[in-house]
Order: sequence, then C-alpha cells, then structure tokens
Amino acid sequence: MKNQSLYINILDNIGGKENISDVAHCMTRLRIALKDTKKVNLEALNNLEGSMGAVLKGNQVQIIIGNNIAQTYNQFTEFIQFDENAVQNSSAKTKGNLLEKGLNNLASIFNPVVPALAGSGMLKAFLVIFRLTGILSDQSETYFILNTVSDAVFYFLPILLAYSASKVFKCNTFVAVALAGALMHPGFTNLMAEGTTQLSFIGLPINLMSYASSVLPAVFGVWFLSYVERFFNKFVPNAFKIVFVPAFTLLIAVPITLMVVGPVATYISNYISGGIEFLVERGGILAGIIYGGLQSTIVVAGLQHGILPLQIDAIARTGYNLYSPISGNNNVAQAGASFGVWLKSKNIRNKSVAASASISALLGISEPAVYGVTLRLKRPFLAAAIGAATGGAIAGGFGAQAYAIGGPSFVTLPMFISDTNPYNVIVVAGAFTVSFIVAAILTCILGFEEIIDDHKSERKEELGVVGDEWIELASPVEGKVVPIEEVNDQVFSSKSIGNGVAIEPSSNKVYAPASGVVELVFKTQHAIGIKTNEGVEILIHLGIDTVRLDGKYFNTMVKEGDTIERGDLIGEYDYIKIREEGFAATAIMVVTNSKTFPEHFISDTVNTSRAEPIMKINIERGTN
Repeated sequence: MKNQSLYINILDNIGGKENISDVAHCMTRLRIALKDTKKVNLEALNNLEGSMGAVLKGNQVQIIIGNNIAQTYNQFTEFIQFDENAVQNSSAKTKGNLLEKGLNNLASIFNPVVPALAGSGMLKAFLVIFRLTGILSDQSETYFILNTVSDAVFYFLPILLAYSASKVFKCNTFVAVALAGALMHPGFTNLMAEGTTQLSFIGLPINLMSYASSVLPAVFGVWFLSYVERFFNKFVPNAFKIVFVPAFTLLIAVPITLMVVGPVATYISNYISGGIEFLVERGGILAGIIYGGLQSTIVVAGLQHGILPLQIDAIARTGYNLYSPISGNNNVAQAGASFGVWLKSKNIRNKSVAASASISALLGISEPAVYGVTLRLKRPFLAAAIGAATGGAIAGGFGAQAYAIGGPSFVTLPMFISDTNPYNVIVVAGAFTVSFIVAAILTCILGFEEIIDDHKSERKEELGVVGDEWIELASPVEGKVVPIEEVNDQVFSSKSIGNGVAIEPSSNKVYAPASGVVELVFKTQHAIGIKTNEGVEILIHLGIDTVRLDGKYFNTMVKEGDTIERGDLIGEYDYIKIREEGFAATAIMVVTNSKTFPEHFISDTVNTSRAEPIMKINIERGTN
C-alpha cells in the first residue's frame, strides 16, 4: 500500500490502533479522535514525511495532509481496518470544553456537504458566464435544466445536513432524513402559498415557515431527535425496536421541531447572520483589515468551522456572502508567504513542504501552509497576516461579494462573478494579488530562522555537528539530492534496511563515499557493499529494480576484498540509457547497520558534487 510507512509512523506516535476512538477528515486534515492524548508524540508527528504538520485539539490529533486527504483517509482507514459503523454505535464521547465540542461537531456536519455546495456554486457561476457571453439564453430549456441542477443542493440543503448531522449525533440516519423531509413537505409549502400561516396540532399552534435552503433548523432538529430516539431505545423491548422506536421518535420529534426547535433555530440564524453582515457591511475597510488579518489566527484556533454555517446560510438566504472575499485573502497570503519561504530556504525538506503548501493555499486550502510552514517559522505567519489584512481592506472597502461556497482563491474566481455586479470579480482578483505579493515580499524581508530536520530528535545545520567522534560519508555520485523517503521503492523509503540519502545523477561516475574495504559486489553490478575502517556498513544501490538489467549499462571497477580510499572511482553506470529503458536511475546510499550507529545527520544540500560530505555518522556512540 502506498504511504504505508506514513501510516505506521502515525500509529507509532499516537499510541497505536487501540488508542483510536474515531477517524474523520476535513478538507486537508486527517482527524483522529483518541482515547488517551497523553500517548501522542506531537513533535514526531510534526516531522513525518508525507504530512505537513500536526496539531492536538481536545481529544483529537489533526494531521495536515493537504490536497490528497481523501485518498489518505481511505488508505489509512483501510490500513487500520477502521469500522465506521462500530464507532457510530459506540458510546464514546468527545472530550474537551463546550466550545471545542461545538466546533468539532460543526466541522463534522458541514464539511461533508461542502463539495456538493461548491460544485453547485461553481455551476451557477458558469451559468452567469454563459449568459453574459451569449453562449446560453436564460430562456432556453438547457439553461433551465442546468439552473435547476445548481439550485437543487441549496433547496434540499436541510436533508443533506440532516443526513450529515445524524452521523455526528449518532442517531438513525433515515429517521433523521425523514424529519428534514417533513419540514420541507409540499403539503406545508402549498398551504403557505395559499396564505395559511398557522396550523393546530392537538390544540397547540404551529407557525408555518419555509425551511427550504435553511441551515440550522434541520441540524437542531436532528440534535433533538437523537435524544428522543435514545430515550425510546432504553424502554422499547428489542423485539419491537425496529418499528416502534422510529415511530415514537418521529411522533414526538417532528411536531416539536415544527412548533419550537425549527422556529427558534430560524430566529437564531437570522439574528446572528444579520448582525454579522451588518457589521461587515458598515465596517468596510476596517472590517476587512480586522477579519482578513485575523483569519490565519481563526484557522489556528479552529474557529473557521463556526463561520462556514454563516456563509452557507447567507448564500441560501440572500444569494451571496461577504465573508469569502475577505477570508480568501488569507489563503493567497499564506500562499505568498510559503512562496517566500520556498525562495529563501536552503533546506530541501522545507522547500518541498513550502512549495506544496503554497499550491494548496492557491487552491483555497490554507491549513498546510499555516501549520506546515508559516506558523512553524513564525515571521512568515506575521507576513501572511499583514498581506491578508491588506487584501481584506480592499475587499471590505469595495463591499465584495461571493455567490458560491468554496475555498476562495485565484482558482475559484468564478464564484465571485455576477451579471449584476460585473466589477466584483475584478476587485476580488486585485485584492488577492495584493495579498500574495505583500506576504511574499515581507517574508523575504523579515526572513526566518531555518528549521532543519535530521529525522531524529535534533536540529543541525549542514554537517556542522560537534562533540564525540564522527566520520563523513561523501556523495557517491554527482546530482540532485532527494529525501530517501521519496524513493519509489518501499524497501528504501521505509528505511527498513537503514537510513541514508538518494541522488538523481547528473554524471555516470560512482565514487567511494569513505575509506574501507569492498565487502560485496552484486553479480549484476548494480549494487556495491562497503565496510568503512570504523565499521560502518554502506550499500550503494544504483537505480530502482535495475537488477532486471542483468548488468547492462553497469561497469564496476572494484571487486570484493579491495581496499579503497574516499573519492576513489569505483564504477560507472549509464544513467541516461537506464532511464530510456524505463527504470529510475536514482543512486541510493544507505547505512545498513544504522541500528549500531543510530546517531547520524544528513546534509540539506540540494545539489552535490564529487566527494562532497552528505552524511555524518557518530562512531563514538555506536552500540557495537
């Protein structure tokens, strides 16, 4: 399985599979709820290859993966044989304070619905473009069908939210959907169309309201239903539960939701959304500076999940929201700051993470940049906040609007297009551009303290370690250094035979990395084993799966038993011809007795030349 070593390392640092109580994911993070958070090694999780960092919130460790989160979640749950139904039926409760519980529940309810909302919103944006460019007439049947498709998710939003909420509140999914369906039943909407505003249920009044496109009524209704269902589950005999528990639950939950829960949730939603929209509209530039500048802090605190329902509700009610044009500046500012880190960093892993995080942020997902790059390096985080505040001032000052749900970014600019407000998208694009540029320039000016990982427990610059007795291993070939974890061979990338480095060659010469004795030369000449004078055992492996070439393109110039000196030419291989044959020509050097010499440091050099030190081994602290 791809990324198996990542999943093994995750389990090793969270207390094992038995410590997991639940697994979920959002747009970028693998969210693992734990029984005992004291078993978490957060420092180790922050340095895992394949992730962009980790945070611990409440009883949940969140590992930032990035754009590949869906595949990672599926593979991880398959790897640990995770049973979602078993978790749903368990009595495990989420630990943490009330705010943490509320935000985690909101994230779990709304995040699964976001892709459908984003897709429908983008379809609406495309329809605007088609109409403005004359590709489609708004009187055509094709336009009518596409418009209906784009409206469907918003109209039936209560049903989608009820389904999602049932998973969080651990009640019967289809009973929850039945409650939402009752709220939207055509019988009620037809009565309202005829002018009826109130009905009587066993003498109690029910004020009729339209719940189409609403957000909170269905969520609050399912929350109430979950308690009613649990109550009847306690008293109804098992033989009758399948019929009577759903019947009694709907009999109680639906009328009370229609009478109390639904109207109260509607009023709460209207007052909160209306109040915040009033502040944003009246605040203008100041609101943009404050909200834009604080958005990265909001993300760190996990409070962005509380804003998502407001965005959804605003679009469902008014057709637009004022939050996304401002908050989107944080995404592109984080991209700009990460780009600045990529420009200035000399650390190969930091550059790789910064590049990936910058791309994710440009796609509208800022968490990898926040946790994997800017927050760790501190000053880039400040640069991103200033950049976002600058862009937020522009968006807030012009009253920019978003007409769809999604991660606001350059890629999703169509969500800001409106035929009634043609300059809106230009304002947003301008604000985003300013945010990116300001954040990137400030990152370069402010700089940052380089963090270098040795994949062990300490930070070192290059190979400048001091104390004890060390030997240097030189690069066996000239070329570009890549982390061994990225080698497309699980034996090497998992470090199962030892730690080391990999080089994409730019020369066909192979040199001795240290002085010692040649202990092994494979008959296919693609691998050479060396034991140094200090007892360090080195394997030089030329190419991936090149044993199948049976010696073709290889010319080994040493034999077993030969004494060699560091820098001696010990072989050649035609890496260009090997690539033409369809094989990776990566040269790999590993210390096969790494357990004997556990303390070692790997250079952060990007490009290496002949005899350049690339690895250092502490021989004084060897265990032999």
